[in-house]
Amino acid sequence: MATFRSPLFPTLGETLQHEFPTGEKLYCEQIAYRPNCITAFHLEGKDKEFEIIGQSEYVGFLNGPNSLKGWKNGKVEIKFKDGGYYTYNEPTLVIKSIV
Repeated sequence: MATFRSPLFPTLGETLQHEFPTGEKLYCEQIAYRPNCITAFHLEGKDKEFEIIGQSEYVGFLNGPNSLKGWKNGKVEIKFKDGGYYTYNEPTLVIKSIV
């Protein structure tokens, strides 16, 4: 299993490219910085068996005196070599009772 630290800090145009030992290839780029960070990504399986393509905008804020709310905006598409296709959006996350 490969581990690496992503160099992506919210600097516009910064990229990350990585090939895993199992053959998957990952490409990421920071495409927006303000008001929220947006990261585009493309993960390609070995022998192009699948592709995961999308972008995520990270949003978070205080949601009352002791809770946080956040989510990732953006659409993610999964395409398979045999023609299968899925699309999904990220769910909203609420963390309560943190104080």
